This record gives sequence, C-alpha cells and structure tokens, in this order.
Amino acid sequence: MTDTEVADWWGTAVSRIEPDRIELRGIPVQDLIGTTGFGAMIWLMLRGSRPTAGQARLLEAALVAGVDHGPHAPSIAVARIAVTCGVGINNAMASAINTLGDSHGGAGQQCVELLAEIVARSAGAANGSAEPGSSRKPGAKESSAAGNSPTPAADITTELAATETTTAAESFAAETGTAGSPAAQTGTAERAVAETSAAERAFAASSAAGGVAVDDRSATTTARDEAAKAIAYDNNAAAAVADHEVAAQIDEDEAAAPIDDEAAAIAAAEVVAEWRERGIRYLPGFGHRFHTRDPRRDPLLALVDEAVQAGDVEGNFLRAARAVEAVLNRGRARPVPMNIDGATAVIYAELGFPAPLARGLFVLSRSVGVLAHTWEEMGQGRRNKGPIPPAVQPTYLG
Repeated sequence: MTDTEVADWWGTAVSRIEPDRIELRGIPVQDLIGTTGFGAMIWLMLRGSRPTAGQARLLEAALVAGVDHGPHAPSIAVARIAVTCGVGINNAMASAINTLGDSHGGAGQQCVELLAEIVARSAGAANGSAEPGSSRKPGAKESSAAGNSPTPAADITTELAATETTTAAESFAAETGTAGSPAAQTGTAERAVAETSAAERAFAASSAAGGVAVDDRSATTTARDEAAKAIAYDNNAAAAVADHEVAAQIDEDEAAAPIDDEAAAIAAAEVVAEWRERGIRYLPGFGHRFHTRDPRRDPLLALVDEAVQAGDVEGNFLRAARAVEAVLNRGRARPVPMNIDGATAVIYAELGFPAPLARGLFVLSRSVGVLAHTWEEMGQGRRNKGPIPPAVQPTYLG
C-alpha cells in the first residue's frame, strides 16, 4: 500500500493538519481563535461554512437551553454515580452520554422527523401533489446540510421510538382522548387554523395565571398502575421501531417555499393520526413528566419568531410544531405544550440540520451539565454513591 493510498483512506474535509499548519474547514485556526464563538464553531465544523449572526444566535440559544435538567435526568444521575466509583472524569461523562438513547435524549431527533413529515406534506399540498402518506419515502438517503441557507436538510431518515421527556403515566393523563380517526383529527381548514390560535392564547393565559388548568380526569394512579402503563408504552414503542422505519424526504425547492398555517394545520392532523395508527401514542417533543409548561419553550419560540421576521429562517417547522400543539389540545382543559425537545427540534430543523444531528447537538449541550454535575460530585467526596440513600431500602417484590 502506498503513502497516497493510506492518506486517501483517512481523507477528510473537516481539518488539515500539517507541521505548523492547522486548518479547520479550510480556515487557519489562528483566524478563528478569539473571533469565533463556540456555537458558530460548531456550525462551521458540521456544515463547512460560517453561519450568519442570526443563525449563530439561534443555534447557541438551543444549546444553552438543553444544558441541564438536574439529577432527575438519568444522564446526570449516572454521571454522578459513576464518578464516585473511582473512575476518571472522562469515564463518568462517557457513562452519562451513553445513556442518551431513544427514550432519553432522542426526542429532539424524533421531533425533527415528525415536523419534517408535516412540512413535506404541507409543501406537497401547496403544489397540489400531496396525498396522505405521500411525504414519506422509505429508504430515502440522508444528505448533509451545508451553507448558510435556512432550507432544511433535503433528506431526513426516521427511526421512531419513545420520547425523552414524557413518561408513560404523565403522558397517559396528558393525552387520553386526543386520538381519533384521520377525519376527526383533520376537520375543516378554518377550524384547524382557529384552534391553533386558540391553543396559543390558552397557553399564554395559563402561563400568566401561574399554571395550567387541572383536567377533569383524576390524576391519581397507583404505583402498580403506573408501572403497567410504562411497560405497555415501552412495548408499543419497541414494536413501532421494529415495524416502521420511515423516511421523510423534503424536496429542497418545496422546503424553501413558505407553507401557510392552513396547510400546516391540515397536514399536522393527518400526520399525527398516522403516527398514532402506527402505535406511537406519545408524540416526541410535546408534554413533560415534570413541567406543566416547559419554561424553555416560550423564549426559544420567540427567538424563532424573530429569526423568521429577520429572514434568517423560513418558519415552516415552527408553523408545523404549533399546528401539532393545536391537534393535541383539541377539546382539552389542560394543554399539552411543546417541551424543550420540541422547541430545540424547531430550531435545528429551521437551521437545516438533519434529524440525527439534533441528537448529536443535544449530546453536546447536555455534556456541559454532565461535566458540571460530575465535578460537583467529585468535590463532595462520596464513595460508591448508589441511586438511593443507604437508609432507604428498595421494595422487595418476591
């Protein structure tokens, strides 16, 4: 094997490293140091071009929002436990990152896939070519997004699974009764658009009141009931992943054209109904096991609204996400608003990142919180910290 063949084996456009030379995406590192923010640097490394100021602002906002959610999050708890076992800080961080799977950390990726399907359906309808299911193209090849265009990634590959932040018991209470036939979900265009606005007003009113109205249904369940629901949900999610690998492909010309609220509302109702028919009851990016209203939602969506006005992004995925909220909240006293995964999915999709990178960017973001908690735990001096204090004995089920 020749030197050229070996060099070609490791060929890369990401970096050029030679004696006295370091270039990142073709730019000398000395020109980046002190002039480029970390968010803009992430964009450059992934996309091969510099973001606009507005794009960099949106990306950094999403990264900041996902940094931490305390030891309630399995990734944070695992990092704190691991570092008390005598491993290095890198091992503790790796342990945490390795927990960020489909059920914890993957909801942003899955929400991008959901929104991409709705946008493709809406764009097809605008061109007079959409039929239920027409936006899904199994086997579509994923392509990388590049450049400063707000156009979303041309191809997004989907593997459906459970959401990160919505547990079975909370979601069961949050979404019971919202499923229905595609016809019932769709309704008329006028009704769908009106409900989108009504849902937004309901969210604003509930926030101003300091909470969300309590649903008529009882929230009381036994521990065994919760466990049974969780098991049933996990089984359904696993079956959905095994049976349905869906590829949602967005044509670049369609994605570049703005969709209207009416088309988004109709497409959202159709796609939500279809996902539920495939056994996906709890939609990624909506509802939360801990918050009645995720405090990160509103500021992130406000930034997207500003970016749309400034022309930094098109706004199609934002319209799709708000339309999904309206579908989920039809006839409900207690809203099920977008959570952090949904809000960041809107941003990543608007900025043109393919769905798998939504998970990768979440990993980068959450790594900051993982590092902080790991370092704090190291300073507390505990050894072999377990998931519960030693004085608390786990329930014996034998």
